[in-house]
Amino acid sequence: VGAVISFFISYVPYIILGILPSIIKVLIDMQNANIYTDALTRINNRYRVDEYLEHNWEHCSEERPLWIYLIDINQFKKINDRFGHMEGDRALVAIADALKKIAYEGLVIGRFGGDEFILIDPQDHDPEALTFELRGYLKEISKERRFAFPLNVSVGYASCTDPREQIIDVKKRADEVLYQDKKVQNAGAIE
Repeated sequence: VGAVISFFISYVPYIILGILPSIIKVLIDMQNANIYTDALTRINNRYRVDEYLEHNWEHCSEERPLWIYLIDINQFKKINDRFGHMEGDRALVAIADALKKIAYEGLVIGRFGGDEFILIDPQDHDPEALTFELRGYLKEISKERRFAFPLNVSVGYASCTDPREQIIDVKKRADEVLYQDKKVQNAGAIE
């Protein structure tokens, strides 16, 4: 291809024409990475997580349940109102960093929107242990970054063992558990 093009454009060296497809591929890969990545937290965005669920939903079964975790920052509006949106952004990044620490091989994490995050577990980890580990890492990160407010999360989870079940129904069940947990977790509310 390079030889044919250089026949018509004689001043373009063959090497540039040979490298050009590789450069275009790298640029396309970079663009796709940006499409799938949340700009602030540098983790998957909702679009990427939903795409993952759609591609892997058919593989869930009794033997291989697919867990959906919904994670919400407690008192996030109060953090933004009292400490400013820059601190709110720091809190979002801290949650993402804690999720990265528990993102074992096979787990998919993403920002679901606003102050909500999502974790997909096709490996059937113990939900209570995973939640405990997330909160532990979040406590460490909060201490290291010296937040002037308590940073904690509520977590809800549900599993799918039947691929005929709708994704939205499993998310709704996880959301119900999330709001039950939110009632318990709001003890450290910001005044």
